Amino acid sequence: MFGALHTTLLNIAILHDAVTRGARPALALPERGGAIGAIFATSAQADGSVIMIERRIYRQDELPESLMWQAVSFMRVQWPSIFKGSLRLLKHTYPPDMGTVHFAITEEGVLLSYASVMRMDLPHAGERYVVHGFGNAFTFPPYRGEGLGRQVVDMATGFLRESDADVAGLFCAPGLERFYAASGWEALPGAVTRVGTPERFTAYGELRMMLFLSEKGRQARTAFAGEPLYVPWPW
Repeated sequence: MFGALHTTLLNIAILHDAVTRGARPALALPERGGAIGAIFATSAQADGSVIMIERRIYRQDELPESLMWQAVSFMRVQWPSIFKGSLRLLKHTYPPDMGTVHFAITEEGVLLSYASVMRMDLPHAGERYVVHGFGNAFTFPPYRGEGLGRQVVDMATGFLRESDADVAGLFCAPGLERFYAASGWEALPGAVTRVGTPERFTAYGELRMMLFLSEKGRQARTAFAGEPLYVPWPW
């Protein structure tokens, strides 16, 4: 944390609502126009200067290339095991064809904190569900301790609650359970996750946390907690 930083918010201007009123379309994406929603906040520092923090939600094809490269560059350092084989030169945080939505907190074009959500239709316990996977959440080290990680997780969580998803899921180390629980995610300790299919799979041991969003999703909570969940890859 920067000791000199005092997060006194001077003004917040909401430029565009992230979700259209009334309906719940898939991911509430606009037809065009870049960011789905934007919030700007000015923050005063001890030396009298003012910084402008920008929080935006983007769909896959409208995230600025500079922000995508910054996000992928962080991933190469933090999670090098991803960049193997055909993914050696990975250029996107999630596959572009999975309806990815990006949550970015920036200052003067510099990415400070980031997360993303992608969409899948998954079978589970005899039913099919619209599942949104949340992941790639991080804050660059110089900007940690400023509450940005909480903000970006809350941005994504709020967005998911207004989506058409039945459920949403994330995978994390047990030590992060309290962090995500503070944004409303429910831990499913002991829930089994398998990468692959019932015929051929490998076990995945990270803690699974979920949001049960639709009525169908809420009714399936016991099934998601008690029956193995098969995923194509751990996001």
